[in-house]
Amino acid sequence: MRFGRCWVPERYPPFIARVVVPVFETIFSNWTRLLTLRLNPLSVKSSGLVPREGGLIILSNHLADIDPIMIQWACPRPIHFMGKQELFDMKVIGYFMRLFQSFPIKRNTADRNAIKTAIALAKMGEVVAMFPEGELSETGELRPLLPGAALIIRQAGVLAICCHLEGTNSILPYGKTSPVFNPGAKLSARWSEPRDLSGFSNEDIMEWVKANIGPDTDS
Repeated sequence: MRFGRCWVPERYPPFIARVVVPVFETIFSNWTRLLTLRLNPLSVKSSGLVPREGGLIILSNHLADIDPIMIQWACPRPIHFMGKQELFDMKVIGYFMRLFQSFPIKRNTADRNAIKTAIALAKMGEVVAMFPEGELSETGELRPLLPGAALIIRQAGVLAICCHLEGTNSILPYGKTSPVFNPGAKLSARWSEPRDLSGFSNEDIMEWVKANIGPDTDS
């Protein structure tokens, strides 16, 4: 079900879908932006490359649990994030994950339901984001990429775009559950050129993803 820019599942009553969810999203976004980024502003590079309409799949490296927040702030469109099942199993966190239109994936398995959900959302014209490393990078270096992203891109038949993040692990280091005070940390999100990869092989798609979510060679 779609209300304005926000895709909302059928389980929400109309008033909740039209009013409560968008208002809550706005309040949450503004307050967390103020509290988290006041000392660490996010530098966004090439945001004009993000398509303003149509189905889109975002792929990003994964440094910290705050990465989805940073990607959403860097993106001019609302995003459906694919998140690990363990988060959805937590009562409070799972509630908010669903409220913000995320959906679960069972890691280390071929989760067909998650794959079908991602493809369906993209075909509906929505934006879907995933982390093809499958888990956080402990060192900050790019981990081996999982091939499921290529399958989703090919079957969805929509544009794909990469977002390379830097610095998020400096305010929420690996293994920590709460941010650390680090006013000198520099946060950045760099967008790639969007591409139609539906006709490419899985190997070529993953090579393109690796090249674009890896380190920024221009800096």
